[in-house]
Amino acid sequence: MKYIVFSFALLFLSNSIRSQNEQLFKGLKQTLQTRHPEVQLEDKLIAVNFWSVSDESSRKANASFEKACSTYSVAKLKGGKKGLVVILINKDDLDDLSVISLNKEGITCCYSFKLSDLQKQSLGEPGNLVFNANGDLLFSNLNPEQIFPSIHSLITR
Repeated sequence: MKYIVFSFALLFLSNSIRSQNEQLFKGLKQTLQTRHPEVQLEDKLIAVNFWSVSDESSRKANASFEKACSTYSVAKLKGGKKGLVVILINKDDLDDLSVISLNKEGITCCYSFKLSDLQKQSLGEPGNLVFNANGDLLFSNLNPEQIFPSIHSLITR
């Protein structure tokens, strides 16, 4: 009996997490298409990094995602045959210091939004996520050193 209850609880939790990821994916696509209608999202991976100026690790992740974006923006990747789009969500609502930080670190390929732009979503405390073109979660909470190699592993030849 305990096994059945545990199985149902695990199934419920799994579906709940999947549903949150689907909502986040749809919200990211909608926000990006609204603010940057020129961006083609069809058959692209979408990566998102939640960051703040005071979090050095998240800023390093921004730099790693920038490198991946500039390298693989139009590459044929598993789960996204037309490349990669990266969205940086700033927890500081893109205050002046955040904008200066992005400029100083040479972030030009990624799209930046405020956390409040996604307040309709139930986010929890994600670090970073990479979705395939269908909205399936490929990677989550990668260390900055893992980001580029993880995206690179999706190259198709």
